[in-house]
Amino acid sequence: MKDQSMGVEAWLSLLATPEPAELIVRPRTGTESLAALEARWIPLQQALPASAVDYRALQALILLWHDHWEAAHERVQESQTPDGWLVHAFVHRREPDPWNAKYWWRRTGSHRALRTLSQRTRPWFRQSGLESWSERLIREGVWNPFEFVDLIGAVLAAGDPALIRHARALQQIEFETVLLVFLGADGFRISADSV
Repeated sequence: MKDQSMGVEAWLSLLATPEPAELIVRPRTGTESLAALEARWIPLQQALPASAVDYRALQALILLWHDHWEAAHERVQESQTPDGWLVHAFVHRREPDPWNAKYWWRRTGSHRALRTLSQRTRPWFRQSGLESWSERLIREGVWNPFEFVDLIGAVLAAGDPALIRHARALQQIEFETVLLVFLGADGFRISADSV
C-alpha cells in the first residue's frame, strides 16, 4: 500500500503548481514545460500495469493543467475512450468553447468520475459557504459537468475575483479527482493544503 500511495502522490505532484489553473487557458507562472512533464511521467507510467490507464487521457489532463492546450488537445483527439472524451470536455471548457465542451460531456456519458466528484466536492462546498453551488452542481448524488461549464461562464462574465478564485479551486479538485479515478485510486485522500 505504501508503494501505491507514493505512486499516487507522485502523479498528483504533476498537478502541483503555485496557483490553480485559470478557468480559461492563458499563460501563468509556475507551470512546467512539456519536456519536463514528460520526463516526470515516463517512469510513473512504467510502474502502472499495462493497459490499466488511457495514457493519452492522463497525459492530456496534466498538460492541460500546465496550459499546454494544443498538446492536450492533440492527445485527446486520438483517444477513443470515455476517459479521453472527459478530458476532451475539459480541454474545450478551458479553451473556452462551452458548446464543444458540452458535446464531449454528452459523448462521455455517465463516467465513473462524476459520482466521485460529488463526494469529494461536498465538504469543500460546506467549508467555502457555497452550498448554492453544490445544489446546482450535484444532482441526485452525481456531479453535473454541464452545470459546471455554465457556472464557469457565469463566473467569468461576472468578473468577481472571489468567485473566480473559488471556481479555480473547485476546478483543481476536479482535476485531482479525475486523475485519481484514472489511476483507480478514488479512495486516496488528498491533503487539505492542496487546495
